[in-house]
Amino acid sequence: MLESQHEPFKQEKFEIDVYGYTVLNEVLTPDEAKRIKKVLAELDQEIGTDHQHLGTARHVANLPTYDPVFFKTIDHPKVLPLIEHFMGENIILGSLNARIVRPGDTEQHLHGDIPTICEPISLLHASIHCTPTGVGWGSDG
Repeated sequence: MLESQHEPFKQEKFEIDVYGYTVLNEVLTPDEAKRIKKVLAELDQEIGTDHQHLGTARHVANLPTYDPVFFKTIDHPKVLPLIEHFMGENIILGSLNARIVRPGDTEQHLHGDIPTICEPISLLHASIHCTPTGVGWGSDG
């Protein structure tokens, strides 16, 4: 077999290149996914906003500052290598937000929220999309 066939996260890298996101299975246990869903629903009620930037949806910003349940989505061994592949190892997480799409909300295309402020540090603004057994990750920048 060729070396390229053993490249870690080859399919996930391809999906991010093509679609702007990927789904990483088995990052969270079903109980962790339920906990994130519960915390996110509570945060949406408490501090969520109607968001209309490049598409409509509910929005909850800066998730890790409200509950440590979101930490695992940042530096999990399946998540961090993909982030570092696209952003480099010298990165600062600028935000981790939830975009809660409701029936009738418009789609939001991949975009950058803020310009890069200096090199060689890259700022990462990420969105998470939870499923019962996985986390989808998409870069907003």
